[in-house]
Amino acid sequence: MRRPKRVLHYDARWEDGRVAYDINLVDLMYRRAPADYVVVKKAMEQHCPLVGTGPWVGYPWGNVIAD
Repeated sequence: MRRPKRVLHYDARWEDGRVAYDINLVDLMYRRAPADYVVVKKAMEQHCPLVGTGPWVGYPWGNVIAD
């Protein structure tokens, strides 16, 4: 029996418009305070749909960015 498995891939959109795909979230976000990491990771997981791509989430507050 196989159960569905949810796999999250993270991308980063920089201020200059560049997008980095499939980044290592820990390496990127632990440059600052670990508390920021927890807030943003929770926000990303809350707004991520079961299938498909979720919205951009801002760092360090975890707010959804409207395009």
